[in-house]
This record gives sequence, structure tokens and C-alpha cells, in this order.
Amino acid sequence: MVIESSGPRRPPPSFVLCAARTGSTLLRYVLDTHPKLCAPPELQIGALCQQLNLLHSYTVDEEQELAPDWAAASARRRTRRVVDEIMHDYCKRHGKMLWCEKSIGNLQRLHVLDEVYSDARLVFLHRHCLDMVGSGLELELNMPGRPAFEPFIARYPGDPFAALVDYWCETTERLLAHEKANARRSTRLRYEDLVRQPRRVLPRVFDLLDVDWDPAILDRVFVTHHARGPGDDKIARTSRIETSSIGRGFALPWQTLAPDSLARVQSLLGQLGYPRLGAEGGGA
Repeated sequence: MVIESSGPRRPPPSFVLCAARTGSTLLRYVLDTHPKLCAPPELQIGALCQQLNLLHSYTVDEEQELAPDWAAASARRRTRRVVDEIMHDYCKRHGKMLWCEKSIGNLQRLHVLDEVYSDARLVFLHRHCLDMVGSGLELELNMPGRPAFEPFIARYPGDPFAALVDYWCETTERLLAHEKANARRSTRLRYEDLVRQPRRVLPRVFDLLDVDWDPAILDRVFVTHHARGPGDDKIARTSRIETSSIGRGFALPWQTLAPDSLARVQSLLGQLGYPRLGAEGGGA
């Protein structure tokens, strides 16, 4: 059996976990503005870890047979070393120390990220159901075929509204369950609070990521250069944090939802601290 040297352990990274259309690119820009923190475009780190873990697992056949638990742990360590090296070089080129990644697809690979980066810090980002769905419907109209939405669109042919409500519910349930299981290394952030009260809610996010909070970061978000990636076109034309998108989805016909779907939405909104639909401020 080969004995490997684990080498020095670098500071743990962080991940923003969220549904699509919840403001993760804005949060990425804010985080990326910090002088010690790199927040790149979506790199699909979860998918990369999954593939590398598979590769390492199947290239240690003898160890798999003699000591399967050791072989699995070895595969995770090797995977982490590869990803760490890539991201360390990325941070170094930008003169920074830490990295935070926010691919939507990471939500499908939480078990992989937990195995490889069990010490990672997690930021759970949420947005009101109707506003997320409204933004998603606009995107589907102009650019149909988003991978995150496709299974749900197929499940509700001819009813994209119900499809995206189901997507929001399923994704939110998964996020809440993972947050509960990892409370000591995570924090929750709502999009509405991010854009309305950034100076109140962002300090705890930066505290979790172990970097100093400086309110002046907010003044530099849109004058700092950020690497461009998929889905960044709209924010590239933005010059300030805006609140105008809050409540746009409240005109959607939520009253037409099936009773079980509506009850599911109401329960999740309550868990996230939003008013119930139909209540004052909850989507009239």
C-alpha cells in the first residue's frame, strides 16, 4: 500500500449554495471585491470534484480491494489536492488568498463537496419564490433550456409557472436541510436583505469566511474588475446595487397553484422569514 504525504493544508474555501435567479452573481461580485477573496465565475467545482474522485477511485484497484475505506479517503485527498492547486494558482495570480465558488450545479453534488471539503464555509442564498420564478420565466422566454429548470419544465408541460414553483420548492427544501446539517459552518442570506441592507447583513458573511468586513467594499463593487462568466451579461451593465426587482413577481397568479403546491410554498416562505402569500407584503 502506498503511503501518501498529505502536505500542508490550505485554508478552506467557501461555497455559495442557492437556486438559479437568486442574486448569486451580485453576491459573487461583492465577495470578489474583497482584497483577500477570489470569487470566480461558475467553475462547476462540484462536478470537477465528482469526476476527479471517480478517476482517483478507479486508479487504485489494489488498494480498493485490500482497504476500501482507505482507498476512498485517499481518492478524496487526491481530489482536494488537485482542486486546491488550481484554485491556489488562480488566487495567487489575483494577489489573493481565499476562494469562494457559486455554481448552481453544486447543489446537485452536495455529497461530493461534503466529502472533499468537509471544512468549507457555506453561504445559503435565498430569494422570495415569486421573484425567483418571475426572473426564471423571463430567462426561459429569452433563453430556454436552462439545465436547472429542464427536469421541472418537462414535469409540467405547458405550465412553466408551476414548473418553476416546484423547482423553487425542491431547491429550497434541499438548501434548508443542508443548512440544518451544517449549521456550525454556514450562514443564511436573503437576496432582499443583500440589496436593501447590505451593511447590516454582509458583516456576518465575511466573518464566516474569515476575512475583515469593510463597508467601503460596497463602493468598489462596480468599479473593480471581475472575471466574466456564463450568465454575467446583465450585471456587466449594472453600476449599482438596486432594489427595483423586489416584488416584480408578486403579480404572478399564485392563486392558481394546486393546493398542495401552495401549502408547500407557504410553509417554506415562513421558514425563510417571508410573509405568507396573500398577507400584507406577501404578494397581493
